[in-house]
Amino acid sequence: MTALLLGLGLTCAVMALLAAFIPLTDGRPKPKVATPTGRLWTRLANDAKLRRKVIVAVVLGVSAWVITGVPILAVLVPAAAMWLPSLMRKPVDSANSGLLEDLESWTRTVAGLLATGEPLERAMARSVDSTGQTLKEPVSRLSARLSAQQPLERAMRLWADEVDDSLADMVAATIIIGARRRAGGVQAALDGLGRTMTERLELRRQIDAEGTESRTVAWFMTIFTTGLAVLGSMHPTIASAYSTASGQVLLVVLVAVYVGLLVVMRKLATVPADGRLFQPLSGSTR
Repeated sequence: MTALLLGLGLTCAVMALLAAFIPLTDGRPKPKVATPTGRLWTRLANDAKLRRKVIVAVVLGVSAWVITGVPILAVLVPAAAMWLPSLMRKPVDSANSGLLEDLESWTRTVAGLLATGEPLERAMARSVDSTGQTLKEPVSRLSARLSAQQPLERAMRLWADEVDDSLADMVAATIIIGARRRAGGVQAALDGLGRTMTERLELRRQIDAEGTESRTVAWFMTIFTTGLAVLGSMHPTIASAYSTASGQVLLVVLVAVYVGLLVVMRKLATVPADGRLFQPLSGSTR
């Protein structure tokens, strides 16, 4: 039974090492990619910096095994060295704060131009020069489509598909409805959306600030725990307890629980992307 548990522990440790090479995602759908093993060997073959990191991690693991006499450390230490930094980094911004800032600015710009009496299509064309980097290309293509006499509704839907954000869908819907009615009110509606985006930006900044504090605490606890583990491994009694099969299984369980808590903390700090309002147009590209 002990041998079986040790085997399961070793398997979990190997899987953790492989996971070190699997990028953490932000919750959005991703295209199909190669298997983790194939991706691992491809990255090792093409990335000299990664190869050096792997060599250093393996040397640390083997050294820990030799010094403490605990074989499982030959796997756990490299896995921790490769994966923990990625796990502790700031999560990918799935809520697109940069896009939200540029979208807010563009919405207010169009609303301001409408307030001066500019027609809707002309206002969007004039907004290209002042558009932020994340929206520059979609807005430029929108202006080109309108200049080519493409119907405004289809141009806005294609623009929304390219931006791929729920708030962009709301902007597009507001403009489309306003264009259908041609009775005014678009400027006021866009101003209201701009205020909504401002509120969301403030919320995002608060979340980022809280996330930074949590990551600082997590880093401190990880360094503190690692330091205690290193000091404990130098003590013959503690090292001999973990050198047994049951001790190594316990060590794997403790490490797995700690890493699991870090994973949960990271997921809680990641703002999920909102679902879109529009279905993508058939044949549209992003």
